[in-house]
Amino acid sequence: MKTRSKLLISTALVLAAFACKNPVLDKVKAIAASANPALSLALGGTAVASGGSYNLGSTALATTKSATFTISNSGKDSLAASVTTSGNFGVASQPSGSIAAGASSSFVISFTPTSPEGLKNGTVTVASNDPNNKSFSFTVTGLGSTIMLAQTGQTTPYPTAGSKDDGDLHVGATWPSPRFTTGTSSVTDSLTGLVWAKNANLLGTSYATRDTDDTPNDGLVYWQSALNFVTYLNGIGYDTHSDWRLPNRDELRSLINYGQSGNDTWLNNSSQGFSNVQAYYYWTSTSYAPSSAGNAWCINMASGATDFFAKATIPMYVLPVRGGTGGTIRLAKTGQTTALPSAGSGDDGDLQKGVADPASRFIDNGNGTITDQLTGLIWEKTPSSSTYTWPQALNAASASTTGTHGDWRVPNVNELESLLNAGQSNSTSFLATKGFSGLANALYWTSTTDASNTSNAWLIQMGDGSISSLAKAGTLHLVFFVRSM
Repeated sequence: MKTRSKLLISTALVLAAFACKNPVLDKVKAIAASANPALSLALGGTAVASGGSYNLGSTALATTKSATFTISNSGKDSLAASVTTSGNFGVASQPSGSIAAGASSSFVISFTPTSPEGLKNGTVTVASNDPNNKSFSFTVTGLGSTIMLAQTGQTTPYPTAGSKDDGDLHVGATWPSPRFTTGTSSVTDSLTGLVWAKNANLLGTSYATRDTDDTPNDGLVYWQSALNFVTYLNGIGYDTHSDWRLPNRDELRSLINYGQSGNDTWLNNSSQGFSNVQAYYYWTSTSYAPSSAGNAWCINMASGATDFFAKATIPMYVLPVRGGTGGTIRLAKTGQTTALPSAGSGDDGDLQKGVADPASRFIDNGNGTITDQLTGLIWEKTPSSSTYTWPQALNAASASTTGTHGDWRVPNVNELESLLNAGQSNSTSFLATKGFSGLANALYWTSTTDASNTSNAWLIQMGDGSISSLAKAGTLHLVFFVRSM
């Protein structure tokens, strides 16, 4: 009995000892408990939470945009993880098969929206040997738009980095490098897929005798003669092709590099491959809708200024174009649908080149913003009626919290121009039918500086669509904020 009692007492003492605080034993237990992998995720330096939702932005239908996630292991053992997705989202690259303790790896999620345009949703699931996160899932969203807008070419911020102007943000599709490929008589633009006549003044050189307008043989002709000249080139099979046309407004404007003080000089450089680009206005095939019978749009190939002139009394230069597929981006239709003077004329309203608007282009988000499913951009529904200098406009955009968003900006010249409809006599009235309100028939700032005079910035007259340059500090104008998804 005594022996049994001693045994029971000893057992009780041992159990009591284990129940008491033991620093050595606690340390062993802590090491054992932490001897597991521990997974965490981040997107662009921002932590990703299981069950959260993350926006990957917008891209054109059937094109791919990617986002890189970082997976980290803060545990004591190696982490094994694999990624799966759903919807329009794929795994472009998996993380490393074994992530050492304290190390990290990355994986890439691709977003390739399919038709129709609109918001796309998917799920990303990370399966791992982390006992606390064996299945780590979160939602990803993105917007599939009809087209992507290209960057303007401006890469210098004014006045300095962080100004959130065009040269600071350079929003849009990146230009391919090299952008232009030169042939015997033509230049192919890999950004847009358009093929241009290499000689930008054929009527002043090779075909001078066909210039009978105003002052003969100088390359300047009236609008109808410009259309007739393109018809002539097709008849003779210029450069072995018979599908040349007078470019519409958007096509010709796509050749403007807003980062250059002299766009004509830039195009005439051997890197671009054109010759004889004149520092003056060129005809487009797009009529000026408020007086379509009498005026057409012209673009100054030196500065990028866009204005309308009388078709029958003011001569301009001609730069023929053909093609328009296979580029990095696709250009949208201008909106012009009436052929002038009649069907078969070869003008913009007759040919209607470009990508059509989606059936439901503008979507009211119900929070003071409207999404343009053509471009993927999000606009204020009702812009302010206040006027600003250019620096004030940039600051006002940064301070805006419309729709609870804090990433508003002043649109660059390509972004603001994308809202114009060249088939309407007043684009502000057109936009009012699409849900916008408060837009004035007036000048609106863009974030794009005039590279030939950096004290000026480009503005667009939202009523008629003209593009001009004015002093940043000396004039007050309206502004229309935009953001990307």
